[in-house]
Amino acid sequence: MSLSRSIEVVDTAGRGQFVIEVQEGTTVADLVSELDLYGRTILVDNVQVDPADFGSTVLDRALSVWAMAGMKGA
Repeated sequence: MSLSRSIEVVDTAGRGQFVIEVQEGTTVADLVSELDLYGRTILVDNVQVDPADFGSTVLDRALSVWAMAGMKGA
């Protein structure tokens, strides 16, 4: 049985702040694909995730995900 939980998502270039249900084992790559967040800088609990790590970064303990557009130096 797969568990689900709520996390806060902040999309600075579009939808703003909202809450989404994610299944246990959901990765950043899954979320980026589901919400069409391609090309954004992604922060999980205020820590930037390298795009190379999207597929291995699991959101099981995450409280928030920020999708940032236009960050300099990112």
